[in-house]
Amino acid sequence: MNNRSEQKVVALGKDLVASAAADYKEALRGAAAETDRVVLDLEGVQTIDSVGIELVIAAHKSMQKMGGCMALTHVSPSLQKLFEAMRLDQHFKIDTIN
Repeated sequence: MNNRSEQKVVALGKDLVASAAADYKEALRGAAAETDRVVLDLEGVQTIDSVGIELVIAAHKSMQKMGGCMALTHVSPSLQKLFEAMRLDQHFKIDTIN
């Protein structure tokens, strides 16, 4: 019997930067243990630094290794442009805000 939920949303609510990375890493790790689909909610996130980008990529790779997937939602237009410039939009689903 599979007790894993259909999906788990991890809402950040503030910028994804080095000073908050450890907390976000734990939240993503916990979500991955509960489901095969993690949705990272970026509502309220205006800035992502290199540590934050690294965290998103690592979480995505971890989900793939476990047979799951990760998506991003409530992505601001400026962050969407960043993800597109880095071609990360080709690796996981990104839902933008209007």
